Amino acid sequence: MTREEKHDACGDHAAEGCDDEGPEPLNLADLRAGVAESPDDVELRADLARRLFRSLCRGRIAGEPDRRWERVQELKRMTLSFPEDEVVRGCLVMGLFNSFVDFHADGDTARREACLEEIRSLHAIHPEDQLAGRHLAMALLNGTTYAHQAEDFDRREALLDELRALPGIFPSDEEIRWCAGQALLNSAADAEEKGDLETRDARMAEIRALTEMGDAPAD
Repeated sequence: MTREEKHDACGDHAAEGCDDEGPEPLNLADLRAGVAESPDDVELRADLARRLFRSLCRGRIAGEPDRRWERVQELKRMTLSFPEDEVVRGCLVMGLFNSFVDFHADGDTARREACLEEIRSLHAIHPEDQLAGRHLAMALLNGTTYAHQAEDFDRREALLDELRALPGIFPSDEEIRWCAGQALLNSAADAEEKGDLETRDARMAEIRALTEMGDAPAD
């Protein structure tokens, strides 16, 4: 099982009419020009980031791999320009995850892996950012499944090792624990199929530990 449902909104400003150059409240050209003219306008910057992200959810851009990639790069440039802007960074990390899923569906392994590496980088730079950690966990869970399907078992185990570390960083995040538990369950099922009962039992013990972590009272 994977975590492939994509995000379809970005904060309270999400709208149904989100095609690339939609007129409400401003089209992309106007938003870009506004941010270039007033880079300290936080609201305008957020509107641009949200519009860019929404174009990766549905509409023309989402269905065109090259333009999708260009849009991800535009969000990345915004994040580099405004590294402490949590709205811009959030739109980038969600857009990267959506694109990670879409590039896998396209068979574009290079861009899929580039998206994963960008999510890793965001988590490394902002280790306290729960949204980045959560999307890294979701991407790693999917990655373990993709590696299993490709019979690249060394890669699957490496991704699982990376994923199992995240609940310790974000012990209260149910989504991250779910992703780690699901990857461990997939691994346990595979071990049982191969008759490797020792590995199966070790994975199940880890799942029980994750469950206990979720049951522990918050500090």
